[in-house]
Amino acid sequence: EAQQKKKKSKAEKNNKVKKLRDLLKLEYFIISMNNWWKASFDNAILIVIGYTCFTTVFFVSFDAEKSNALVNIDHLVTAFFMLDFCFNFVCEYQDKETFQKIRDHKKIAIRYFKSGWMILDFVATFPFDIVFNAQTQYTRMIRLMRLSKLMAILDTSRIKRIIKSYYENSTRADRFQSLYIVMYTYKIFRLIVI
Repeated sequence: EAQQKKKKSKAEKNNKVKKLRDLLKLEYFIISMNNWWKASFDNAILIVIGYTCFTTVFFVSFDAEKSNALVNIDHLVTAFFMLDFCFNFVCEYQDKETFQKIRDHKKIAIRYFKSGWMILDFVATFPFDIVFNAQTQYTRMIRLMRLSKLMAILDTSRIKRIIKSYYENSTRADRFQSLYIVMYTYKIFRLIVI
């Protein structure tokens, strides 16, 4: 009886260890491509990109002084960009050939690097204002590198992914109608920006 209790205790302990290992698997840290909060975050990033485009061009062109509030907002924008940069390493994607969802961190990182977005996102995310504290002509020109995030507005696949996550549970007719309305609105917006 004591031996059976020992075996049972050992089995329970092994089961707890197995549950802990399963919990710590990196696959749990992958964000689904149809996740609603990731789509909401992507929308927020697009708004932040619009803000960055206008303020960066304004402050570099007119050499205006930033108030403390705007400096704090810029730090918040940098934090948003850093979160976006990190999220891109943990967002699953669908393979174009097999149509399977890829949830492997290594494959996700390789795809992100090969797409060219990683370099653009890193340049836009790097806090030049904090690292190079001096306000010289060069730091103002370096600040223009944030405009590389503008390319995210031109990325139609990102917009399609956002739309898909919002309309995943609607009827087919509603999805097609909404998709066309949003895509044409987006294309008009792109024409205005370009």
